[in-house]
Amino acid sequence: MLLTLWLFPLLGGGVECTRTLFVVLDGFRFDYVKLFQTPNIARITNGENTFFHPEILPVFPTTTLPNLASMITGNFSDTHGITIKDPVRSHSKKDVTPSSPEYWGKLRKMGTIWDSYVDSATSHPHKPPGLISWPFSTIIDSSKDKHYKHVPNSKTLASKLSSIKSMFTNDSLDFVSVYVDEPGSYALPYGPESMQVNESISKLDAWIGELVKEFKEDTNIIITSTPGYLNVTLSNVIYLHKILEKGTYSVHGNSPFLSIVPKEGEEINIFQILDQQTSFKTYYKNNIPANWHYVLDPTVKIALLASQGQEPLERTYGLSGYMDNLKNSSSILLGIGPAFKKETSKSFVRDDARVVDIYALLSHVLGLDTSNNDRGRKTIERIKKVINQISNTPAAGAIAIGSLMLITLLLCVIILYRKKSKKLDHSYSYTQIRDNRRGTTESQEEEYEKVEFLGLEDEDPDQENPHSDSESDHRDSNLQFDEKDPETWFLRGESSNLIRWILPVDLTSSFNYLKS
Repeated sequence: MLLTLWLFPLLGGGVECTRTLFVVLDGFRFDYVKLFQTPNIARITNGENTFFHPEILPVFPTTTLPNLASMITGNFSDTHGITIKDPVRSHSKKDVTPSSPEYWGKLRKMGTIWDSYVDSATSHPHKPPGLISWPFSTIIDSSKDKHYKHVPNSKTLASKLSSIKSMFTNDSLDFVSVYVDEPGSYALPYGPESMQVNESISKLDAWIGELVKEFKEDTNIIITSTPGYLNVTLSNVIYLHKILEKGTYSVHGNSPFLSIVPKEGEEINIFQILDQQTSFKTYYKNNIPANWHYVLDPTVKIALLASQGQEPLERTYGLSGYMDNLKNSSSILLGIGPAFKKETSKSFVRDDARVVDIYALLSHVLGLDTSNNDRGRKTIERIKKVINQISNTPAAGAIAIGSLMLITLLLCVIILYRKKSKKLDHSYSYTQIRDNRRGTTESQEEEYEKVEFLGLEDEDPDQENPHSDSESDHRDSNLQFDEKDPETWFLRGESSNLIRWILPVDLTSSFNYLKS
């Protein structure tokens, strides 16, 4: 038992790695918690073991897929390669869409948070990450044949909750990711502040309340969102066919950020015409702002970014995809569970907090290595202010240590049993002998007991034993030190020998020896 206590610090302190639930909403704007009634979110953010960051900046382009990709890779779009819905690729004769593996080629090669989790020592071979309604997850999964647990068609909030419970309970998974297309699915056709969005927010708030009630005690829940939507009116729709001559160009991408590919000989003329417009900004391919972390395909010569509230292609009432520093594009980040400290929202550095930082947060909660992610290493220092220390003992190591602890406890019980049985054959009381030592002060008595019972300190062979005289006077003549008898080691305080004897030799032979 005492040896077990000695081994405990090797296991690491802090919060043990528990289950992790990663929830991504679509278009949950940062100010929705003030514009609409969200009693459950308000109660959760004011509770214990909760972290709330109200303004997480997106990456450019501020649309769903690029930001989802940044969350699961910790990189910007120029690195993971996910840009717009239908980019043109110079090596392809046709547009590459998200439904094709080629669209995800760069991301699949670099790997995701799910790949890192599967490859880590903390994961279990029979507990893959679970993905519920995650866009194109089956295509992403096929990159390394990880065989994730997929539930692609969980459409309603109730069915998603049921799928989460099933993955944690029936499948015994430890890491589940969920994508919810609300409130964005209502913000796009009706507007981000419409009655339909209000109703969606109310349902989401109740759903989040159920999640926290169900899983908070033993699950770390991280909730965030893709970029928020902005209001667009029909009067602000831009019709490119009224500006440019038909047949002189082709358009790729999705509003409000478009890629223009001029026909041969039309490049200069088209750029001059577009550059005169005030409702959008025109960029030549070599003038894309560096802080966008965005790279145009070589075939794309010109890029257009509509001004806030303007739309150059579609007729909708809500839209995302504008500048990444627009406040209304910001989303929320909510962390609940054992890993999060109390009252920590003010301690997190808000400046430059982006969705790419979510990867580092997830990695830290899951106990994964972030040394290969430059931004992740910097972000971890900020994250440590809001998160408790995570115990990252590998599963195999934990099993081995647990087995050693169990065997050690069994050996201790056998030794104590033999010691008690052998005492019945002697006419002395060891307690009386110990209490009758001559010349032993109280502090010396405590030190003697520490060496004698804990077995954590070696005696110095060159140093005289202050208890040797008193022990030799009082020990029973029939009980002499025997190198082969563990009991006499305890009586002489040779506990360091006990540790050396138990650990190196074969435990089966040791057990048989003690039993004989």
